[in-house]
Amino acid sequence: MDIIVKAKNCEVAPRVKEEAIQRVQHATRFFDRLLGVEVLFSEEHNPRIAAPAAVEVTARTKGHHIRAEGSGSDHRGAVDVAVGRFERQLARYKARLVDRSRGRDRHASTAAATGAPPAAATTAPAAEPDDG
Repeated sequence: MDIIVKAKNCEVAPRVKEEAIQRVQHATRFFDRLLGVEVLFSEEHNPRIAAPAAVEVTARTKGHHIRAEGSGSDHRGAVDVAVGRFERQLARYKARLVDRSRGRDRHASTAAATGAPPAAATTAPAAEPDDG
């Protein structure tokens, strides 16, 4: 997995970039099938914005993109916020994949254990009594 770090409209210290790479690598403990991750640092120069430093983390998986943003008064705080959100999204995505795969096998495995056909094949509409 490759991690690309970019900066837009700002200068980022090398120590902050290395910290962002380490945090993103640590976040991959939730999901190891990432194709690539991009970390984008940016800064707004508008004085009305209270948190001008922003970090965006985008990960590519097979068929999906996972994106998290964070902002703060400095880039280090923005990395904390963005990576925290990124970890939650990865955990949620993996849980969804695990639930989906377990849901398919659950009915087949219980039917095989009991020796009965799956529930969808055994349920037939009950015959209505003829009043006639």
